Amino acid sequence: MTWVWVLIPLAAIIVGGITEIVKQQNKRADRLGQSNDELSQSLSTLRSQLDRMEENQEAYQRRLQNLEAIVTNQVWDIVHEPSQSAEEKRANIAGSGLLDSAAGYESESDARRAEQLAKRLR
Repeated sequence: MTWVWVLIPLAAIIVGGITEIVKQQNKRADRLGQSNDELSQSLSTLRSQLDRMEENQEAYQRRLQNLEAIVTNQVWDIVHEPSQSAEEKRANIAGSGLLDSAAGYESESDARRAEQLAKRLR
């Protein structure tokens, strides 16, 4: 029965080791939980930024298409023809019937004016 006395300290050592392992696992789980929360928050922030960027990209794409329609129109060529005088350019533009006066555009944004002009020129 002397071997029973050996089991008591061994059991204490084993139980102490197991409790230390459990404490370490709990600490690791807490740290991972915090980092998961931070990653989740960062991911949601990045998603919202991406959504805003996609909206901006769509707006820029529409505006670019409008500006391309304006630039590729005949009126643009008339305005930028170096061989014509300013009076000839004005007469050609007025005669084209594509551009009216800019009345009523003062309060609108440049993007909206470009969109309306592009629609008229298409």
